[in-house]
Amino acid sequence: MRWHRPLLVLTAAMAALTLITVVGIVADDRTLLGAPVWLKPFKFAISFAVYALTLAWMLAVLPRRNRFADWSATVIVGVSVIEVAIITFQAARAHRSHFNDSNPFDERLWSIMGTSILVLFLAHLAIGVVALIQRIPNPVAAYAIRLGLLLSLLGMLAAVPMVTPLQNPGIEGISGAHAVGVPDGGPGLPVTGWSTTGGDLRIGHFVGMHGLQFLPLLAILLTRRTRLHERARARLILVAGAAYAGMVVLLTWQALRGQPLLRPDALTLLALAALVLLTAAATLTVLNTNQSASAPTVLGSSQSVGAPAAPPRAPQPVVLGSSVGAPAVLGSSVGAPTVLSSDRSADAQTVIGSPPTADDVRWSPTAADAQADPTAAGAQTMVQPNRTAVGDTVIEPNRTAVGDTVIESNRSAAPAPHTATASDPATAAPATRTVINSNRSEQSPTHPGGHLPAEDSAGEHRSLPTSDGDLWTTPRLWTTRK
Repeated sequence: MRWHRPLLVLTAAMAALTLITVVGIVADDRTLLGAPVWLKPFKFAISFAVYALTLAWMLAVLPRRNRFADWSATVIVGVSVIEVAIITFQAARAHRSHFNDSNPFDERLWSIMGTSILVLFLAHLAIGVVALIQRIPNPVAAYAIRLGLLLSLLGMLAAVPMVTPLQNPGIEGISGAHAVGVPDGGPGLPVTGWSTTGGDLRIGHFVGMHGLQFLPLLAILLTRRTRLHERARARLILVAGAAYAGMVVLLTWQALRGQPLLRPDALTLLALAALVLLTAAATLTVLNTNQSASAPTVLGSSQSVGAPAAPPRAPQPVVLGSSVGAPAVLGSSVGAPTVLSSDRSADAQTVIGSPPTADDVRWSPTAADAQADPTAAGAQTMVQPNRTAVGDTVIEPNRTAVGDTVIESNRSAAPAPHTATASDPATAAPATRTVINSNRSEQSPTHPGGHLPAEDSAGEHRSLPTSDGDLWTTPRLWTTRK
């Protein structure tokens, strides 16, 4: 990843300022509106350090670098430096930085701050638009980045009521306030200073701004700590983003009604309960959908994962000569071929089945199987549909067989010796099949299509797929010995 260097420089500068302001809080005992004069630049330094680092990460993970987004981020760096510099300068003078029109100089500084905030909002909006336009392959990261940027914009908008005429405290030289129903600077929560006697618009502003970090962190947690499907994780990010936006609106609404954060009225609690219930219902819906989508079902059965499993049963091949239309056996025990009925004729040890996979082409009967079904005691030759078999020989359409020799149409061959036996494994050797193809004879286990079959540990030959990867484009044979 290539990080946005100016944002990283801003992060380092804000981290250094944080340390400086900590020293100021300890060493300087001056206060402003009931709080240490260095507390406000301390909080802003931390906030801008986290904001700049998060924004730099988001720009780095975008699939393509965008000059417009990079330029917008550089603008954010510039106006952030201006705003934090004015806040720090006013703290050193023990003057208010926000809403201060008490003299022409302070009014000018406040005007510059207001313009900087507006430019920052527009530049942040531009980056959000770029994130919306770009195609981010990972939907979880895409939703986290886009919704995080939008939530931080909502947090910025939550601060707008601070400068409206409704928030004019009636104090000469002060053009706005963050407290509602009480003067700024009254009793507040530790560190944050949020009012404990009236509403405080800084709460919704703070929560909304840090949605920029909340959703990406949630996305990382869902990705690394859960086994949910990617689509379910993305939907959970959407649910979390909607709930987070609802919380920002609820906190701002509570503050505008003059209610302290820790003393909500019944209407606020009712709205909070509704938001929690809707979020929980949406979350459960997503989780149930994920569970349903992840539960594999056995073909030919309505049983799903988690249901009591039926006791395993021995595979029972269908002997040729049964009526057409007999139901296929699907979901049987491991090793059993998928069996279909057929009206074709062959010996009683031949099984005709639908196309098996390369790894599941045959099964060997056990002693119990042989006792339960004498027809299962011998070897089985699995024949693809529309093909016949004689003994252990698979014959393609329009072909015949003599002994273990596969003969193509209009060609002939002499039988080849069959020396392998199951009764004497010490002396058993793979049978030799003679395949007549392209007017030539070979005493080797050559596949009719020209491929050399693979040989397993039992001396059996299995044909290989063709180069096009389709198992059903050329003749195949799957056999087992008696």
